[in-house]
Amino acid sequence: MGILGIDFGVRWIGIAIAEKPSYVAVPLGVITPKDDAELIATLRKLVVEREVEVIVVGLPLESDGKKGKMAKEVISRFKAIEGSIGAKIRFVDERLTSKEALNYLSRGVRGDKKKKRWMKIVDAISAALILDVYVKRELIKK
Repeated sequence: MGILGIDFGVRWIGIAIAEKPSYVAVPLGVITPKDDAELIATLRKLVVEREVEVIVVGLPLESDGKKGKMAKEVISRFKAIEGSIGAKIRFVDERLTSKEALNYLSRGVRGDKKKKRWMKIVDAISAALILDVYVKRELIKK
């Protein structure tokens, strides 16, 4: 069984995977689907290839923990396609994961260079951080 992590960014969608037996969250990369049909096809392919049962989507909550416009849009979008991709959708608070990923990647790099150099991979690292939160939470339950 695999668990897929998603960081739904404005430009890119970061993807990460955690698989048996360790369930260590590993960034896979980013995707740039043109529309929901392409997003569904890409996710369906990953679900089949990686034997994914759960997709964990980062939920961009407001700083006070409330669901703002973007969080509601993410929930609506992924609930609408859940039946088409063959895996359950779960949501995890993603606040500060992009900042944490950028800080991790840019150690020793100064100024604007760090943003330009790492922005694409930040979403994949963020997806792994989101997935890691879910995996740890679910493993503690058991």
